[in-house]
Formats: sequence, C-alpha cells, structure tokens
Amino acid sequence: MFKFKFDYKVGYAFTPTECQTILKDLERQKDKFLVTDDHGDLCLSVYESEISNLDDNKTKELIEYRLKELEKKLNLKFDLERFIIKYDSDRRDMQPHYDGSCTTTLIYLNNTYVGGSTIFPLAKREHIPQKFKPGHFINYDSNHILSYHGGMPVTNGVKYAIALRSFKLSLWGAITILPWRIFRDVFFERFMADKIVRRINPLVAEAFPQHYFKKNKS
Repeated sequence: MFKFKFDYKVGYAFTPTECQTILKDLERQKDKFLVTDDHGDLCLSVYESEISNLDDNKTKELIEYRLKELEKKLNLKFDLERFIIKYDSDRRDMQPHYDGSCTTTLIYLNNTYVGGSTIFPLAKREHIPQKFKPGHFINYDSNHILSYHGGMPVTNGVKYAIALRSFKLSLWGAITILPWRIFRDVFFERFMADKIVRRINPLVAEAFPQHYFKKNKS
C-alpha cells in the first residue's frame, strides 16, 4: 500500500447499448441530480443522485444487477456509497482529493464529451475515458498515497459516471490504517499535496487555479 507505485484496474460493467438505455432514463430523471455535500465537501461536489433515489423501473434493475456482478468480479462489496455523478453546467470538474473509502470504482457511462479525464497527479497518471467504450470502469486502492485524484474540466458536453466506494478491512487492517489516514487527511492533503502537485504536474496547476483547491474554499 505504501509503495510508490500506483495503478488501477480497468474492465467493463455495462455494454454501450445498456449505457444508452441508462443515460436516456437519467435524462428523464434529471431533476434528481443536485449539488450536495452528501458524498464529501460541497466544493468537491458535482450534480449527484443516489442510485437508491432513482425510479424503481427496468433501468434501475439493470444497474443493480450489473453492480452485483461487478462486486463478484472485484471481490468486494459496494457498502459505503453508490451514486451517479453528472458534470454539467457550472459543475464541470472536481479538484484533486482523497476518498474516504478503502477502494473506489468509477464507471464511465459515456465518452461523448471533451476533456473530463480522471487524473492522479501524484502518480502522474491520467485516465482518458474516450480511449475506452462506454460502460468501462476503473477500480483503485483509495488508501494509497498516490490515489490523490480529481476530475479534469469537461470543456464540451456532459459527463456521466457511477461512483462506488467500499470499506472492506479486517480488524487488524483498520487498526494499522488509522494512523496513516490521520496523517494523510489531517496533514498531508491539507498542507503538502497541493504544493507537490503544482511542482510535478503543471497540467493540474493550469486546470485548477490556486483559489480552486479545497483548503482555500469556504
């Protein structure tokens, strides 16, 4: 976990046709997407909707079925948060941050937009959704120091993704990870990550002006 090597798994959760069906239904339910701090600080939020808040219909059944399949594939349980995010209008990006989960899975429902890559600036990795078909996912260790990540600005179009978080730890794992998480969230992210990123990754410094970062937000 603490090795300075970071990578993420890539696979498929939905077919492109299934994604089209889901997107059509989400557009019909666009009033359910709100900017809230339910899944983190308000300054990290885009338009979001809990999967549980969607209408009970065939589309929701499809989503639930595929997520159960994905849990088996990844050998984990999405037991922390399960929500759909929408980058649109005035909320087109998400500045770098750490997740509060142990693992994070992002499913990209479309790729018909410009920009919107998921960047891991400390790891110098950038996941470009347009290189893959709609319905693909990335899964990564949220405890890793290099998992610091953000959503780059969407410069044209609307981006939809499903965010899934899990907190699967043994008792010993919980005990040993606690000191690291305190250091990471209380000290490293607040005082060091921003400065390090701006020095090693000009792309992020250009995309997210200094005033945009979490610690400078009210």
